[in-house]
Amino acid sequence: MKRALLAVAAIAALTALIVPLGATAKKDNSNPDLSIEIEPTIQVWPRQVAVTGRLGAPDNDGKTITLQANEHPFQGPFDDVETTTTDSNGDYSFSVKPEEHTNYRTVADVTPKETSGEITVKSRMKITRRVDDRTPVDGQTITFSGRVGPAHEGQHVFLQRRRPSGTWKTVTSTPLGPEQADETSIYTEEIVAKRDGRWRARVKADENHRGNRSRSIRINVQGE
Repeated sequence: MKRALLAVAAIAALTALIVPLGATAKKDNSNPDLSIEIEPTIQVWPRQVAVTGRLGAPDNDGKTITLQANEHPFQGPFDDVETTTTDSNGDYSFSVKPEEHTNYRTVADVTPKETSGEITVKSRMKITRRVDDRTPVDGQTITFSGRVGPAHEGQHVFLQRRRPSGTWKTVTSTPLGPEQADETSIYTEEIVAKRDGRWRARVKADENHRGNRSRSIRINVQGE
């Protein structure tokens, strides 16, 4: 019996830890007459996020809802992004792609006008990586390259190798190039292969974007 109770307690504790990590949506009901919900609230650029909500006022069918945005550093006014109309239940929805950290709210064109609460979407940079040879010979120069989006010309990408302890060591860094047609910046860097290891690329956060890291890749050096 005691073991069963301990098992139940352990599962409950684990669930309490897991659920918040998986909760990617955020809802604001501060105005009961116009709610707003966004999923996810941490966006990996250039993915879209879903903005939904409900107009709770009477006669809420077919009412115009305007989505408004205030981008980082959040000092200017909210700007209109797009409009839609509510369905027969008063529900509305938008799909939008934040370019940087952005506050969102909605406004209902009723009398008097209703304004929802505000929700912040954090934008995380996207970073890719590739290497021209995964099985180089000892002492061979290999080239890492990839893209970071949106473009961050001059910001550094850090190439890291995993230590036996599991932590990551920065071996070198290289600046990002100018903006490309796809709104990304390109990086490229050469490294002399000396030992086997797992590598990744990392870009740090700045004021208007969260940082990110690429998927890791295994380099097997031949003839060590």
